[in-house]
Amino acid sequence: MVNEDIVRYFEEGIKRGFSLEELKQELIRHNHSEKDVLEAINHLPRQYRPKMSGYYPEGYNPNQKMPEIQKEKPMEKPMKTFAPAKKPKSDKLVGGPKFFGKIGMSFTHPVQLFNEIKDDKKWDTLKYYLLLAIVPFLIISIVTAIFAVQFVLSLQSFIALLGSQAQVPAFLEFILNMAGVALFEAVAGMYFVFIFILGPIMSFIAAALMHLGLKIVKSKRTLTQTYNAIIYATTPGMVLAPIVFLVSIFVPFLTLLSAPALIWSLVLVIIGFAVTHEISGVRAFFGWLLGVIITLIVLSLISFILIVLFVPIG
Repeated sequence: MVNEDIVRYFEEGIKRGFSLEELKQELIRHNHSEKDVLEAINHLPRQYRPKMSGYYPEGYNPNQKMPEIQKEKPMEKPMKTFAPAKKPKSDKLVGGPKFFGKIGMSFTHPVQLFNEIKDDKKWDTLKYYLLLAIVPFLIISIVTAIFAVQFVLSLQSFIALLGSQAQVPAFLEFILNMAGVALFEAVAGMYFVFIFILGPIMSFIAAALMHLGLKIVKSKRTLTQTYNAIIYATTPGMVLAPIVFLVSIFVPFLTLLSAPALIWSLVLVIIGFAVTHEISGVRAFFGWLLGVIITLIVLSLISFILIVLFVPIG
């Protein structure tokens, strides 16, 4: 979709006497993509269209005589009508909007989000994932700690009742306390390993397998775009996971609330593939489907090999 602000920027600049190439380079210098800039040039009104090779809109005759443009005095300062977008210095997560802005855009403006992040480096995308995972990890760890304490207190009360004692013996109390600590460490530790170690590794492997499917449908983009799309598509699930977890503690059947987030994440993956790989939605869907099939084949082969190696026959 053409950026109307960039179109207005060109119109104003040309009116003031700047060449189109000067305006183009100024926009690119302020972190606008060349694709967006060229698209805006092709949508300029006819009187502003440049008589230069490489910028002709479809159906435009470059030999057509262009009307003369009355030049004004060159601007001493950049135009105030349109301020080029700059990446905030405080935002280490590159790709345009800040962290919370990206989260919001995953729900409201996914196409714009994927346009912003499609050329981010894999390391920057990984940082986004790790930062996104911190809040769910902390919430689940706190809840686990509370349940571990409740577990220890319940056991103490139960043992005291069995022994008809007012208090639990000191050595038993110590053992129960250690059991509660061990329970917390086990659950929190498993979640930490799953989210912060296995998560990044498995997401990269999944991106590689999905990328094979996208290559089959003739995508020319790189693995980085596939990885970025997959990571940012997990945003709704990561944000809503702690909420669903807390609610399900008191009302178990409300775990079904996670279904819309999972469905939306799937939709985001396909949108992300279409935008970051610059292909149609249909090709993105079939690329995703082929990626799923390839993943299932690989998992089946791994399972078969493990069974042959470790399960005794006869």
